[in-house]
Amino acid sequence: MAEATMGKKRINWTGDTSTVAFLFYDDWREDWAIDSQGEVFEVYQRYEKKHPGAIDALESHYIENEEAWKSNEVELAAEQIEQLEVLIECVNLWFTQEANLFLAMNALFYTNMLIAEWDPADDAGVTKFCQDVDWWREDTNWSILESDILESIESYLGEESYLFTRLCDYNQDELLEYFHDFWAGCFDLEVFLENSDDEISDEEREEISKFLNSEILLKEFRYSSHRYHSQQVS
Repeated sequence: MAEATMGKKRINWTGDTSTVAFLFYDDWREDWAIDSQGEVFEVYQRYEKKHPGAIDALESHYIENEEAWKSNEVELAAEQIEQLEVLIECVNLWFTQEANLFLAMNALFYTNMLIAEWDPADDAGVTKFCQDVDWWREDTNWSILESDILESIESYLGEESYLFTRLCDYNQDELLEYFHDFWAGCFDLEVFLENSDDEISDEEREEISKFLNSEILLKEFRYSSHRYHSQQVS
């Protein structure tokens, strides 16, 4: 399953540092350099072996110019872009590896359709997928996910922002569908707005777009996958 995500790049370097600043938030090395099994991504190991300390230097550059990174007002040298692309590749590897886990974080009508269409010969695969569907809906896991995502939106846009207040009106199944779309990068703001008679200003629309383009929510989903895998081995 998850053919639509296999091989897909979740993020790309576009020359806009505001879309990749999230890579250096908090414990970035644990978040992006290490895969879900606790192993350092091979692409990161290779680069670090060839250029020891270079990615650390990029982190220092971010720390010293944090606001400029977030507002896309910094120019990077060729070697810094090369370092950045190593981390971007790690994100994309994580995105592919976790495709089925996050497909299971979808609305039940969709996950039920996937289960019905699953290859009958892959009994182990469909069993695990069903378990993952249940995992997202367990009270503790769901509460943490909902809190993390909504707090991130509130922190960036404000508690009175349109996106935050609208999402607070949805039930669990509806939110899981939207959260999946945030993870996959396929959330369509225009479609979201079409589903209501609400009108928002161009300024607020722009702020929501900036928030989505910042990819900050990928951090919250990364925490979720860390938590998931730690529970599997405990």
